[in-house]
Amino acid sequence: MTSPRRGFLRTLSLGLGAIVAAPKLLSATPANHGDGSASELWLKGLSGEHKQFFDVAVHGSGNPLLRAATFLNAYGNAYGLADSDVNVIFGAHGTGLALVLDDKTWSQYMLGAHYGVQDPATKAPAVRNIYSGVGSASSIEHSLADLQKRGVRFLGCMQTVARLSHALAARTGEPQSAVSAALLAGFLPGVTAVPAMIVAVNRAQESGLTYVHVG
Repeated sequence: MTSPRRGFLRTLSLGLGAIVAAPKLLSATPANHGDGSASELWLKGLSGEHKQFFDVAVHGSGNPLLRAATFLNAYGNAYGLADSDVNVIFGAHGTGLALVLDDKTWSQYMLGAHYGVQDPATKAPAVRNIYSGVGSASSIEHSLADLQKRGVRFLGCMQTVARLSHALAARTGEPQSAVSAALLAGFLPGVTAVPAMIVAVNRAQESGLTYVHVG
């Protein structure tokens, strides 16, 4: 008859043996670095005197990009500061995610029709990102590409990707996982994916950035 203690030790031994035999399973789980060293490079190297987080929940026909440019311009004109003296993080979620997606994604998923954005050149629902300044002319004075050149850092929310992929998959019949992967691949160059914008806001405020909600 096996004693309860002996049975427990045998079970524990088998469990440890399974862990040793399956190192790949353990290594497949991504590490969660509390200091953000692996996943929060967007917070590193912010040396400006003034630091602002733009929480952008709507595309606003490109208005959030204009507001970010105005923020930089006002500090330059009124305070004599260079762009390098002012740090801006632009966090896109909700319909604001459209601002950080490339032309291919806009065309593939008819995002102009989805978001009610008309291309001023064609007078039809946009099949390109008319605000990006990447790969096509921008319809606004200050495009995403222009702001990136001035040091603005852009984030895209994975929670929004999940919600949008669900809606687009229902419309197109594609697997949601495939749509989600396509949206993530469609982030414009230099745009960083974050797990949730509400967490990015928290991390930014803990790092000393002030906050403004856009939309």
